[in-house]
Amino acid sequence: MLAGSVAARLILMALAGVCGAVWPAAALDPSRRLSEYTHEAWTVDHGLPHDSVTALLQTRDGFLWMTTLDGLSRFDGVHFETFNLIRVAGLEANSASALAEAPDGSLWVGTNGGLVRYSRADGFTRPPPFAGSPPTVRTLLVDRAGGLWIGTRRGGLHRLDGDAVATWTTREGLRHEDVRSLAEDAAGALWVGTAEGLHRLVEGRVTPVRLPGDDEAPLVLALYVDRRDTLWIGTQRGLWSLPAASRVAGSDGARAAVLTLADVEVRTIAEDDDGNLWAGLTDGIARVTDGRVDLAETASHLRRRFVRSLAVDAEGSLWIGTDGEGLRRWRDASVTMRPAGPPGTSTATVFRDSTGAIWAGGNCGGVTVWHGDGRVATYTLREGLPNDCVRSFAEARDGAVWIGTAGGLARLDQGRLTSFTTADGLSSNVVMVVTEDRRGRLWIGTNGAGVDRLEDGRFTSLSTADGLVHDDVRVIVETRDGTVWIGTAGGGISRWRDGALDRVTRAEGLSNNNVLALVEDDDGTVWIGTNGGGLNRYREGRITHVTTSHGLPSDGIFQILDDGKGSLWMGGNRGISRVSRQDLDDVAEGRRTTVRALRIGRPEGLDATGVMGGSQPAGVIDPEGRLWFPTIAGVAIVDPQAIRPNTVPPPVYIGRVIVDRSVVADGALMGIAPGAREVEIEYTALSFVAPWLMTFQYQLEGFSGQWVDAGTRRSAYFMNLRPGRYRFRVRAANSDGVWNEEGASVEFVLRPHLYQTTPFFVAVLALVAVGVFGGVRARDRRAAARQRELSQQVEQAMARIKVLSGLLPICASCKRIRDTGDEWKGLEAYIEEHSQADFTHGICPECLERLSPEDGRPV
Repeated sequence: MLAGSVAARLILMALAGVCGAVWPAAALDPSRRLSEYTHEAWTVDHGLPHDSVTALLQTRDGFLWMTTLDGLSRFDGVHFETFNLIRVAGLEANSASALAEAPDGSLWVGTNGGLVRYSRADGFTRPPPFAGSPPTVRTLLVDRAGGLWIGTRRGGLHRLDGDAVATWTTREGLRHEDVRSLAEDAAGALWVGTAEGLHRLVEGRVTPVRLPGDDEAPLVLALYVDRRDTLWIGTQRGLWSLPAASRVAGSDGARAAVLTLADVEVRTIAEDDDGNLWAGLTDGIARVTDGRVDLAETASHLRRRFVRSLAVDAEGSLWIGTDGEGLRRWRDASVTMRPAGPPGTSTATVFRDSTGAIWAGGNCGGVTVWHGDGRVATYTLREGLPNDCVRSFAEARDGAVWIGTAGGLARLDQGRLTSFTTADGLSSNVVMVVTEDRRGRLWIGTNGAGVDRLEDGRFTSLSTADGLVHDDVRVIVETRDGTVWIGTAGGGISRWRDGALDRVTRAEGLSNNNVLALVEDDDGTVWIGTNGGGLNRYREGRITHVTTSHGLPSDGIFQILDDGKGSLWMGGNRGISRVSRQDLDDVAEGRRTTVRALRIGRPEGLDATGVMGGSQPAGVIDPEGRLWFPTIAGVAIVDPQAIRPNTVPPPVYIGRVIVDRSVVADGALMGIAPGAREVEIEYTALSFVAPWLMTFQYQLEGFSGQWVDAGTRRSAYFMNLRPGRYRFRVRAANSDGVWNEEGASVEFVLRPHLYQTTPFFVAVLALVAVGVFGGVRARDRRAAARQRELSQQVEQAMARIKVLSGLLPICASCKRIRDTGDEWKGLEAYIEEHSQADFTHGICPECLERLSPEDGRPV
């Protein structure tokens, strides 16, 4: 069984993977030299368990599996997942050398410790028949009936069918029990390569087979039956081919074998979709195409290390397992690199003349010319060039070629070079661009001295003193209306027409004043490439911008080529890109927000990070429609016909689910313990063509219904999720932007704490309700008691309050009041007794007047 994170990852891969992908048919172009394929390498520094790769196999789900001398590994194009004795319970040895896939998708692995089976449900297990003393497994083959053939080091040949095992050793007719290779032909015959020759096994009977001229039985290291049913036999002395029509039973059955490649040791054989046969040798690789043999330049790409294993994947790439140099991949490329000038020389400018010849200016390696008839010519200081640092080309109407260099201007006419320098009237010897207008005037852009014009043998100049926006000139183009556009490195554009200059700069709407490229298309639109401001469109006096924010790969554009088929090709500091003019117009007019850009870079064979800029022309289109761009590594030739976009959506898989830094795996619906704070979900998609350019989107149903753009990131993080059920979905797009909309998904439940559950909530609610009800009742009882108490107090108070009320019996004569019984009291006494009123005494004015004497003195 698996252990730890390995188990979790494999289980989840099984649960969430999208299987049964349809892969595009592809192959390695046999017309290319082996050095023209793109070459990539992975070693232990990239995650490979060991730099000796002994077997390779791409399984039907798209993963690339490999055995090494220190463990088994699975590769998705970006990450290696390693299985060894430390991480996996069930493996018997780290060193392995054989792989085979069973019809049910399980994987058989042959190791130095015996046979191991891996399935997604059970992990790594050992079949019971080999659980005792396991042999060292050399080779494996699953036949068309589903049986597994096992070639061992000292134990002969075995066939495993369920739990039943059949065995063939020297007693059954093998000449040696060290079985190195196996193959099954169309008739069902099994071919067995051993340490002492080739054998044929039919209906359980073994027949030794001799090759022509072999006095001794050779060591047969590799066997392969191709699509034509030809048997290929790799030995320590060469590569043999044996067509089906020539194969008969018996000791002379291989007398018709053809020695295709002699005096080499062939270790492994593979075939691609174009029928090219590939042979891994002790000192490189051989390609056999229709009987023609090509050998790889091992010194440059394999360092003469022998090849242990080969495999061709479903996307047409050739995978190479080496002895000590890791894993290699060769792939067809849409870009061919061609050196110009001495080794190590970069190329600054590329030009095509009217005959179709391509001119390349080296930096600083002189001029290289490729003529259509295959001739190559060079011009340097020795031939009269004023300087080997070439910056520009232009063709005169009479067929002569003007060459701008860092040491002056040259004219090449019928093989004769004539030079012009400041002594002849040039403003500067550093010539960055040359072009001839329709009147035959030569315009010369210099580095720091403005523009010179050569007309009738006389130089005149334009500089900032004459109104030019800047004296560092990088591009000059004449448009169909006769206007000469002059792009500068820092000042924007000056336009010259009929002797007058105007300007197009940032003040007029230009995105950047560092202008390196100009081109007018067939409808009169001028496209402007800047270094830092992307692409500008000038139409009817209005300027609009398209930049990386709209989908361009780079804002540095050094050349613009109109292919006449509706697309613009642009060279920049991030390679070469193609964008349709319709997309560009739609962005400029506000009909869309992004462009769809096809990017050409290292994965397509561009052996440089970008193309060169600052000189013109910095790219041309040849008569066959190929595009030539100058780079630091020579000339890059892009063949649009070789560009085969990957139209198949990549299979998507979900890997580990990591909760608080621990891996979780719990069946189809994972349960996550209460209190989880961090949830991380890993995912991947399978395409080996520029896998680092694949992009992903994900969403977490139950949290948000929105898709999140993850870019190239292959994991999602969630913090402090609430308890509940969630469904994580992820989808991916390949490097050409084709989406797998279905993607993959996984569900999990974040379990709540007891206090977060519904029963607990209901119970708490009930307790609260009971408490509230009891509290209300108690409050009501307390309120009633208080009310009674207050009532009593009021009654007592009222009882104490003395209030006069009712009819008062008053004597009509003496004015006394009858109180109780027959008792008569004075008015004051009665009131004081029956109320809280007090009395003060005084004489009212009337009484005073009545009682006072006439003189006013008191009585």
